[in-house]
Amino acid sequence: MRLPKFLKNIFHPLPNPQSEAWKFFESPLPFLPFQHIQELVRLVIDEARKSRKFGLYLSKEHLEKEELFFLAIINRMWGVWHIRKIIHPEDVRRLISDLMWEHFKEEISYYFLLAQQQKEAVLNKYNCHLECVRERLIREIYTPNKKFHTD
Repeated sequence: MRLPKFLKNIFHPLPNPQSEAWKFFESPLPFLPFQHIQELVRLVIDEARKSRKFGLYLSKEHLEKEELFFLAIINRMWGVWHIRKIIHPEDVRRLISDLMWEHFKEEISYYFLLAQQQKEAVLNKYNCHLECVRERLIREIYTPNKKFHTD
């Protein structure tokens, strides 16, 4: 039995970005100030919220795995400030894409098979979601905004 959207939102609420970011406060992310951690977590959760509009409801485990992945990859590239000053956006896009498709291989298969079982018209919703997160992250890094441009 399929649940209506309003019931799915009640039974599967998205976490609060502020409280979710605190989980990573003491994580070994030396190139990410806490303000950037909060913004990255908020961005991932916001994209998960948008994905619900086209019927993709991520599990808490998969959402947390996305948060960790994007935090780790940005930290590994020496943080937002370094990325913006030294790395070209296309290089960032290529690097994140290569790692993202490899890292989320199981989740992509899971959501593809789930969409097939539910006989949905669109089978690659999770792929679209990941691409949206990646593109928004790159846009937020390279376009001036209050959160990432504090230097």
